[in-house]
Amino acid sequence: FERREVYYDYIVNNLSGDYIKWWDQYIRVYTGQRYDLDYTSGKGVYVPSANGLYVKGYDGQYYMTSTFYSKVPHTDIVYVARANVSYALYLNNKLITSESCVIYREIEAVSYKYDPYNNRLLKLENDLSYLVKMFVSNMSTTLSSKIQTPKSLDGLVESVRFPRVLINIGEYDGVKPGTTFGIKKDGKIVGEIKVIRTGADYSECEVTYLKRGYEIRIKDEVFQKQPDFVNSVGFKILYVGSPSAFFTGGDVSVSLSAKEFNIFREEVSSIAFSYTLSFENLSKGNYYDGNFEVNMFFRIFGVDSFSAYVFAGLSTDVNTKSKVGVSFKVGFFELQFFVPLTQLVPNVLVESIKIGGGVSW
Repeated sequence: FERREVYYDYIVNNLSGDYIKWWDQYIRVYTGQRYDLDYTSGKGVYVPSANGLYVKGYDGQYYMTSTFYSKVPHTDIVYVARANVSYALYLNNKLITSESCVIYREIEAVSYKYDPYNNRLLKLENDLSYLVKMFVSNMSTTLSSKIQTPKSLDGLVESVRFPRVLINIGEYDGVKPGTTFGIKKDGKIVGEIKVIRTGADYSECEVTYLKRGYEIRIKDEVFQKQPDFVNSVGFKILYVGSPSAFFTGGDVSVSLSAKEFNIFREEVSSIAFSYTLSFENLSKGNYYDGNFEVNMFFRIFGVDSFSAYVFAGLSTDVNTKSKVGVSFKVGFFELQFFVPLTQLVPNVLVESIKIGGGVSW
């Protein structure tokens, strides 16, 4: 055990404190004055507000805070407890594991709390038995976490009413709502289910993923796993032009999209935000005279390897403004055909159709 004295100039006082801590500095502020940031005039202006998030410092700056301090010098006493521990775990006279580790804990023996009503410090003391108890508790928790190995949860599918699945392990086995299980067939992971309700010896799950072409059946193996990470952000870059001037007067469009997936993790719809720049401006290094677009895509048929979508969107381009079209995806490649909405009726001329081609994922 090591005894330390720690000196502080300030103490928390959220009732009448006139200092805040900003990074590693204490700044004096006007007590009881609150402000909000108002943008109605077109620029940010701090205005008084009883429930505002900002306070004003004596330096003229505004700060967002919720914790206040008073300047009250005091000294806390802290005991630092450190132990070197070696252990060996045997099962039926067989050594399972052995290890050495350092267990460390800082425990406050004497600390202070500010009483703003009587303008004084309140001294808080912990006796030796409390210090020992806290250290032993810390040692127990550390050793338990090192020695115990989590039990692997494995089971079988008991019944299926898609998209609900019942498995034959439950609360008695340590299953909790929110636990994720994988479904295995012939050594291959073909699906993922998530526990929504548990009983003593069973769990009700919801199917969150199923590989296309597979079916969940009774007695399929399930095993506990971390849920898969599913990236719902897409990116695409297309070259867009009219049929008569596709290689001479086209545009380059770069998009970021947010995707929605079905249970097979196939994209069924998305919203894409694009920046479109003429190839001429791009080749000259003029990256600022482009147009912004937003498009909604909806799949009409196909799977991930080949699929077709209809889409509609809005653009800041005065010649387009709004458009509708169809899109075809084959792997990472995408091909689009679209027309400005104003030219859709009464007749669609070949020259009014735009073609876009490129890659997306």
